[in-house]
Amino acid sequence: MNFNRNARLIKGVYSVFLLAMLLYLLIPLTATFLYSIATRWTTSVLPEHFTVKWFLALFSDQAFYMAMLRTFVLAIVGTLGSILLIVPTVYVLYVYHRKWLWIMDALQIVSFAVPAVISAMSLMSAYSGKGIPMLALVIGSYIVGGVPIIQIGTRNALNTIDSRVLVESSEILGTSKFEAFIRVILPNIKSGIIASALFRFSTLFGEFGTLNLLVGGEFPNIQIFLRQNMTKSGHYTAAISISYFIIVTLMTVLGLKMTNDLTRKEQI
Repeated sequence: MNFNRNARLIKGVYSVFLLAMLLYLLIPLTATFLYSIATRWTTSVLPEHFTVKWFLALFSDQAFYMAMLRTFVLAIVGTLGSILLIVPTVYVLYVYHRKWLWIMDALQIVSFAVPAVISAMSLMSAYSGKGIPMLALVIGSYIVGGVPIIQIGTRNALNTIDSRVLVESSEILGTSKFEAFIRVILPNIKSGIIASALFRFSTLFGEFGTLNLLVGGEFPNIQIFLRQNMTKSGHYTAAISISYFIIVTLMTVLGLKMTNDLTRKEQI
């Protein structure tokens, strides 16, 4: 009897905690949404009048679409570059040269330890005036910055399928090392690669510091576009924030669905 009472008490406390966290997250979002559709909101609890003119102004602004396109391009290029660079490297080290895996671990620590501001200032100091486009440095930093996430996902996937045994079996059957990687290993670790790639893509989608310091307003993504319009109107800025939130939410849902579908197919 006491056990049931304690269980109900713990469940009630847990439910209250979840509700409090949900309210903590939703109240600022709801206030931002209400402000984005308000004509005037100063002395009243709720907006005095509602309008969609801020969203209409945003969706008719070509700069908004260009900023979103730049954000997508940078995130996709950075993510694909990380995959093409890191996945084969981790595979070779994990399967053939495990004693050198500490190098990837060291790079992972460095990627976490060095802040984006320090990294951007170092790149500016090292490469400014040498004819290298700053945008190329941004993309390079995005690719190298994917070492921790892509490496962890790839190594976990390789460990799950016992990749060394699969490669040895494939080579015994006459398959080359390259064919074993392409035809045997990649299909079995694609879910881990996709999951880590989605996480990296979402991180780059909201990246602001490196791009702002190296390129600034010459190649504005959605974060820089938001900052540039902060002095235009608070309602307009709120509309940008809500639109950005909706886009990120849709992307997250699609990414989770894609990952779940791949996981189900592999289980079947």
